[in-house]
Amino acid sequence: MRVPFLLRADHRAERRRGRTKLGIGAAGKDRAQCSPRLDRLFRMAAHRHARVLARRLRRFRSRPIEPDLRGGCPLSRREFTAYRRADALAARHGGRAGQARPDAHRGLRTGALGRFDACRADAGARRLRCGIADLGPASMQPMRLYDVASLGEIVYDSHNDGIAAEVAVIIPLYNYAGTVLEALESLVRQDLPEFSVIVVDDASADDGGEHAIRFLERRRARFATARVLRHHRNQGLSMARNSGIAWSSEPYLFMLDADNRLRPPALSRLLEALHCSGAAFAYSQLFWFGDEDAIGIADVWEPERLAINNYIDAMALIRRDALLAAGGYAVLADDHGLEDYDLWCRFAELGLEGVFVPELICEYRVHAASMVRTRSIPNILALNAELALRHPSIFYPHGAESAAATGTRRATEGAGRSDRSGQRQ
Repeated sequence: MRVPFLLRADHRAERRRGRTKLGIGAAGKDRAQCSPRLDRLFRMAAHRHARVLARRLRRFRSRPIEPDLRGGCPLSRREFTAYRRADALAARHGGRAGQARPDAHRGLRTGALGRFDACRADAGARRLRCGIADLGPASMQPMRLYDVASLGEIVYDSHNDGIAAEVAVIIPLYNYAGTVLEALESLVRQDLPEFSVIVVDDASADDGGEHAIRFLERRRARFATARVLRHHRNQGLSMARNSGIAWSSEPYLFMLDADNRLRPPALSRLLEALHCSGAAFAYSQLFWFGDEDAIGIADVWEPERLAINNYIDAMALIRRDALLAAGGYAVLADDHGLEDYDLWCRFAELGLEGVFVPELICEYRVHAASMVRTRSIPNILALNAELALRHPSIFYPHGAESAAATGTRRATEGAGRSDRSGQRQ
């Protein structure tokens, strides 16, 4: 008999398929109403998957991976999902067999890396939890720049002697040969007189890197420093930005994607805001262009709002020391553009603040391949749940017991929807 790991709230679809879904909380049934046989089945499933994950954990510890470069607990998505399932079962069915928990129907009491003393798991599950906690999180450790810089090589480097720039613009480039010149042209029109630009070609399959080199060679007098870094293989958006950070030396860094643009006063207004406020980063309101024209949702810095949604785009001017203290951009389970969301959450946890410039000085391109078009609902649910587990103090400010089950449930529902959509395809 196959016992489900987590409760799914909707049972009508299961009834239509002629199956019965058993679980805590189903149709008003809680832990106290479960039979001893069902309780034993749940405990057997928890122990079985705890043993499986323990074997994966031993294999992981033998792999030479740098956790601080990946950002956070460096388990694979499959390993971490299996752990969450075992953790949820242990928290719901902890204690002796047949012992009722009056709050079991409310779900998981502690997060995956939460407080251990509140978990009523058995000894095996508790040792498993502590073993994973020893591996991370490492997202608050300083980024090791020499390791990141070794991911690629400089293929173009130009310097203007005697010019000291405060700002460096980092442009990650991957298969955007058709738009990277627009992004670079918008930098030429900036009213900030002196700044640098670093293009990180993340092993593109098109000629975007060559287009950038030819453009920078023609306009080399405009920039204090112009560099093009080429990765040996595709590393993803987060590592492309981290490589740009490693090869820069300016105290302020701006992240510009290769399909976006800046209006002429963008860099100067954001730099002025940082000088006046002393904040860790400055951001502005967005203007969407391309397939649709709209105004973004940016607003004044309120860390509490990060628990609702990400209202700050990656186009922000960030202090280099603050970015390094936060560990750079984390590599999440799926590279779907939430690395900036994760960075703002880490800034909030470190007590760093942002300043909002209420002007339309940054332009975000909306097209078929942009992040707002390619994100699916299951992916958003799963990634938001991962962020909630990484930053419980942001998403659950009143303690992990208040709503930690929400993040696990959303991750499971999102993974289930992804599996069903993949089967239909």
